[in-house]
Amino acid sequence: NVGGLIEAILQPTGNFGKFLTVLMALSVTANIAPTFYSFSLSFQVLIPPLAVIPRYMFSVLATAVYATIPYPSHVQR
Repeated sequence: NVGGLIEAILQPTGNFGKFLTVLMALSVTANIAPTFYSFSLSFQVLIPPLAVIPRYMFSVLATAVYATIPYPSHVQR
């Protein structure tokens, strides 16, 4: 668990370490958002009949896929 490792490294700094861990987790989401938007736009361009579906729905779909892919490896532990 990379997040746990980073939190363990930052533990001596106290609450500031927890704040930095949360900040890093949120920055991952912020870095992925443009990729999802690009995926949505590309998907609508490649398959024109899907242009009637709002672009945010494709982003929600991509987020659902992205969030569920690592789940089986987490359950195996």
